[in-house]
Amino acid sequence: MRSSAHRAAIAAVPVAERETTAQLGTPDVAAAPRYRELAVFLGPLVFTGLMMTADTPIVNAVLARQTHAQEALAAFVVAFSLAMLYEAPHIMMIETGTTLATSRQALALLRRFYIALALLMGALGAAVVFSPLYPALVEGVMGIPVTLAEAARPALAVFLLWPVPIGWRRLHQGALIRRGHSRAVGAGATVRIVALLGTLALLVPVLGGVIPGPALGALAMLVSVSAESAYTHVSAGRLLADLPAQPPEGRPLTMRALWRFFWPLAGTSVLSTLGRPILSAGLAAAAGAGADAALAAWGVAWGLLFLINGATLTLGQVAIAWDVHPSAAWRARGDRMILALGAALSVLVLAMVLTPVAGWLLDTLYEATPALRAGALATLLLLVPVPVVFTANALLRGKLIARRQTRLVQRAGLLDLAVMSAVLGLGILWPVALPHPAAPTLGAVTMLAVYATDFLILGWGVRTHQRVEG
Repeated sequence: MRSSAHRAAIAAVPVAERETTAQLGTPDVAAAPRYRELAVFLGPLVFTGLMMTADTPIVNAVLARQTHAQEALAAFVVAFSLAMLYEAPHIMMIETGTTLATSRQALALLRRFYIALALLMGALGAAVVFSPLYPALVEGVMGIPVTLAEAARPALAVFLLWPVPIGWRRLHQGALIRRGHSRAVGAGATVRIVALLGTLALLVPVLGGVIPGPALGALAMLVSVSAESAYTHVSAGRLLADLPAQPPEGRPLTMRALWRFFWPLAGTSVLSTLGRPILSAGLAAAAGAGADAALAAWGVAWGLLFLINGATLTLGQVAIAWDVHPSAAWRARGDRMILALGAALSVLVLAMVLTPVAGWLLDTLYEATPALRAGALATLLLLVPVPVVFTANALLRGKLIARRQTRLVQRAGLLDLAVMSAVLGLGILWPVALPHPAAPTLGAVTMLAVYATDFLILGWGVRTHQRVEG
């Protein structure tokens, strides 16, 4: 049985920071919010999540219409996959900002911390791209052909700068979400997409053929996120002027405490990014000679899913902001609102599969062959539960991060990777006397197993800490 001192120590973490009655726009912390009020706050963030998934399809669509399109698309995929791994520590600045940016002192420290992080990551990235480590990694470890690796290199060089405005933007987005300014975040997403389209419209006619297509796409993405970051920075300077000088809990944030909070989240993001190549390699091994067709069906199905599931990408930060709200009614109704959104998105995916919509998208966006179309639709049907489970996990993860239990979040990421590897291994070896599942089916089962594991571990963590706090 836990001692009273132990209970008090855990209860002293940020649940005690439910600090401001003005936060999220409610003057009466005892009153239950209207669901319309919650939806108004959530709407711009859902839009932001959708816009976060739109930039790469837009760039791919432009590259597909250029000369040597197949080579350009393949090189861009290689460069972007490496950029995602390099970006992984940067993206967790939004959870960090949402949780910790409770004062001007904390925000200033977060800015200094991120500048140091960006310089360190930039130096590491440059050491890979501009040295013999690049061919050793891309050609040796990844097995990418020499010509494709060299075509991807200029794009990856541009992508060295790409995560910097992303991290700066996400830091200030988190602070804005914490204070209830979701409209500014949504407006920044609009700036990003407009800047991307405008940059592509300008650069492709002027520099197309001068700069390689993959590097041109990377440059357009860099300009767009820089524009969004600048807008978010200016908005934060205006909207966060009322931050208290010191944290409401009375203890200034220290660099040591910040690092202890951040590094498990950065590790979790890296683990999540590593899951993508592991999954692709496992599905290719399971498919054998049919690897190209299997990976194409899986990639198309997953891409269609994220046309809808992108709406969930900011729900973890919403969960953090609502979990520290001083009103229990806000917290309870906020949880229900988040879960209802996930359920609605799963229903939308199901409707897309059962109606001609998914087939039309496959024909229009991907010009899918009959075999690819059938495989992608069957896989997408298996993926229908993903939005609601993904949303539930975002809610639980946000609650744990709000309580600063980031190490438990990291442990969940480690177990997720172990479960992914185990399910893929079973799918490859298949030691049972039953028909072997198709590789895209194995992909869907693997992801559902990973999300189920995540749900159980995170749910156990939230339940444990709520019991202690109570």
